Amino acid sequence: MIIVTGGAGFIGCNLAARLADRGQTVIVLDNLSRPGSDKNLAWLGQRTVDAARITGFSPQTVHSSGWADPLTVVIDGEGFVYKNGYRAYLDFLPLGDIQRESCTQLLGTLPQGIKPGTYTLRLVTGDGQRLILPKAFTLVDDPGTGVPDWMQHGPVKEQSGAPGISNSHR
Repeated sequence: MIIVTGGAGFIGCNLAARLADRGQTVIVLDNLSRPGSDKNLAWLGQRTVDAARITGFSPQTVHSSGWADPLTVVIDGEGFVYKNGYRAYLDFLPLGDIQRESCTQLLGTLPQGIKPGTYTLRLVTGDGQRLILPKAFTLVDDPGTGVPDWMQHGPVKEQSGAPGISNSHR
């Protein structure tokens, strides 16, 4: 925690904003005697992010044939103010080594052994907020189609007659 005295002045409110952007907990002390202090505090209050949110995940699609372990992923968002304590999952598979790069970006690694499919990102922030980004990541089996192998084929049709010939082709 950092206390900024004169935090409603020009220099103090800019310092407080910069420290908060870097993830510090900031307390502003000021006697509010200078003109413009109320405007500076209003500006500082608008910059404060009370709740974190996820705005993106990259890469969004990876082909299993081009995957080299470990694969670093980026979680973009806002309000990642805590330096530690982040946990992220694709569905319920934990991402490894979650590191806070900035208030707007986290890095992690994809779990080994992940199966082809589309996954929801679940993030628990350093202060316990639970965030979800549906359909954040897809692991593709066949690079030619751009969809997971299990989604390429429709339902299995019953066949009768000669082997390899369906009823629809007679």
